[in-house]
Amino acid sequence: VLNGISEALKHGLTQSKELTDTIVEPLRHGDLHKVLRDGAYLESICKAALEIKAPTLDDYEKTDFNEFCPQYGHAVGHAVEHTSWSGPAHSPLLHGEAVAVGMCVSAEVALLKGICTQKVVDEHYDTIGATGLPCYVPASMNAETVIRQMRFDKHTLKNPAMGLCAELGGMAMNPEGDTYSFEVNEEELVAALEANVRRRDADATCGKCNTVFAPSKTKEAAPKVPPFQVGALNNPKARKSPQGGSPRRPEDILGPALPFVREVDLEKLREYRRDYLRHRCGAARGARGELTDIAVTGAMAA
Repeated sequence: VLNGISEALKHGLTQSKELTDTIVEPLRHGDLHKVLRDGAYLESICKAALEIKAPTLDDYEKTDFNEFCPQYGHAVGHAVEHTSWSGPAHSPLLHGEAVAVGMCVSAEVALLKGICTQKVVDEHYDTIGATGLPCYVPASMNAETVIRQMRFDKHTLKNPAMGLCAELGGMAMNPEGDTYSFEVNEEELVAALEANVRRRDADATCGKCNTVFAPSKTKEAAPKVPPFQVGALNNPKARKSPQGGSPRRPEDILGPALPFVREVDLEKLREYRRDYLRHRCGAARGARGELTDIAVTGAMAA
């Protein structure tokens, strides 16, 4: 659920202060576990986000706003996400979690470029942190690792191209042209990532944030769960209980299922993850691969 919250919050940070408040304030002032399982809350966010996102994709043919708004935070986020799944030295981050980190780093980039104020940067960390999403590049990564992975992003030519916020709820237009794209050089990326890391190291609550896996103060909250292990769903040995014996159930690793989510086929989930990683490498068997097959077949027939 938090991954979806992150993608909806992206449209709040780039387009609507009202949407940002709608998403964040119930999480800031309520019990995170209960709010994230409140059907009325989730439905209201879905409706509000769709009302903003749908026109964004349709009504901006003359500019690249409809490209760089939905991709806010993704240039860094994709790199952080991919690296987090690259080996046992890292703890896996899901897409929305990595994008949340990317949005905070994007705010640091905007500050360095003189596009936004320190207040806007602080609002990014405060807003994203209030949801329980991560704000910082993991300690297992450094700037060089993230930047190296960013070179594989589709918006990277000589340097990454990123959309940036001028204020909370508003993206900046590049004064050098009719575009919302800003080229970010390596020095700026390094400085932004280092600023994020300094903030992480100074944050006494880092690693202790009120995420959905943290114990709640209410009796109705989800029970404590063991920390997620690298490859826990893909490696049966990693799912062994600490005392030995039977493997942990998926719900022991991931937390209790939401009442409106039907049972998930773990083999399909594993295959989806494998296909997703192939997609990131340009070798998916899903939609992109099928379209390639169709194109090749059509060319042969012609």
